[in-house]
Amino acid sequence: MCPLRKESSKSLLCGKRTIRVTCLCLSALLMVLLLITLVFHLNHNRNKDSITDDASVRDRVEFSSKTCVFENGISIQIPQSADFHIETVAKSSKDSKNFQASMLQITKKLIHSLKVANNTAEKIDLLSTEVKDQLNYIYRSLDFYGNSNRLLEFIEQPLKNVTQSTEKIAQYFLLTARKFEQLFDLMKVVVHGSIGKKLIDLERSLYIVEGQMNSSVHSKRKLEKAIEFMTNSSIEAALRLQQNQDEFEMATLELKSLQSRSNSVNCFENWEWNWWPLTYTTTSTCFGRPSDDDWANSKSRLENAKWKSNCSNQEVSDVQEKIQKWNKVDQDLSIFIEKLAKNKNNLHKKLAMFNGTSGESLVQMESETCKMTAGFTNIYMEAAEFFLNISARISNNLAILEPTTANMSINSRPMPSDTFLELRSNLKKITNEVLDRGAAFANIPKLIFRHSNVFRFEIEQLRQMRTQKTINSGSLVKLLANIRKSHLKRNKSADQISQKCD
Repeated sequence: MCPLRKESSKSLLCGKRTIRVTCLCLSALLMVLLLITLVFHLNHNRNKDSITDDASVRDRVEFSSKTCVFENGISIQIPQSADFHIETVAKSSKDSKNFQASMLQITKKLIHSLKVANNTAEKIDLLSTEVKDQLNYIYRSLDFYGNSNRLLEFIEQPLKNVTQSTEKIAQYFLLTARKFEQLFDLMKVVVHGSIGKKLIDLERSLYIVEGQMNSSVHSKRKLEKAIEFMTNSSIEAALRLQQNQDEFEMATLELKSLQSRSNSVNCFENWEWNWWPLTYTTTSTCFGRPSDDDWANSKSRLENAKWKSNCSNQEVSDVQEKIQKWNKVDQDLSIFIEKLAKNKNNLHKKLAMFNGTSGESLVQMESETCKMTAGFTNIYMEAAEFFLNISARISNNLAILEPTTANMSINSRPMPSDTFLELRSNLKKITNEVLDRGAAFANIPKLIFRHSNVFRFEIEQLRQMRTQKTINSGSLVKLLANIRKSHLKRNKSADQISQKCD
């Protein structure tokens, strides 16, 4: 029995050992399987994490800073509100009243000058007739009486009369010349004085206002066309903005779709055992992953769409801002043009108070007055100088004659021959000169004033203008020109005077 018991014990002991070894092996195998499973899961999780990170990076798209180029620009010179300046005009009518008073004064002065010229012409005509008769008597006496003392008796008083008459004639000529000179001086005061300057300032202001109106109206028309163009451009820009925003939204959705696809990738791993040494290798196969080209194209489209959307938004904003600014300038221009129209109307009213007188016609009035007064003055001064010279020369001969006549009686010896011959020669020369040239000078008023009541028509015109208060430089220019042309036709220095006065 003992051997059987021993055999049984050994078998039982061997069985237990086998079971123990088997358990250990199974445990080791189980551990290896667990490790493999753990490695597989870690590897699988690593792949998923990498996909998620890659998608988030693609979601953060970097956009390039391209320059926006707008094709709807317009080049126009827009006036600034600060440049709008209104030419100020005095509201007082004092200047026009002073001007009317000055024109009335000129009219009175002209009438007075013409009347003086007319009156002195008649007096000169009478005196020149007396001088002519006296000189003819003296000329005959010089030949008839010889150098007897009776000659001195008969010619002394006629010589004194000629001296006085020629001096009076000269004074009348000087008086007329001075009247015309005073008329011209008054004209210069009016033209170049404060009144003329006020009128010229009014005309200058009107010229500036009209220029401002023309420029402003032209600018407003250009501005209105520009606003119309920019309004149409704004509509087109708004449509482009909507299209570009839609394109940007589509590109965004496309990129989000790629991200969704990346997050839902299905990957499968294959692994193989290497029994010695105890290792394994895995290969991963994924389905639905976007390619790099897909990511690049989607990012490019999104970048371009966002740039176009931003530019369109900026364009719409710029166009609206420009339209708003131009509308404000257009409103300012409308107000400015309205003010200019009122100012222009005010200026026309001010100028109307001058009865149509203009700065240019004032200059013409001065020129015509210069021509007329210079024509009369030159002729009258030349005549005055001639008769003053004759009067002085006769006075000098009387100075020779008077001592002789004072010491001689009828029975006295005659005048010495040499003294008589000198006196006779001088008197004949003076007589001939006066009868020749003096007659021409004395006839000047007759030549100028060809009939009685000279200047009657011109004076009547001036009186009507003064009564009706229609005196202006234009009417005076015509009247002065008619007087000059009618009464100074034979004035030899007319061309020189015209050049001097123009």
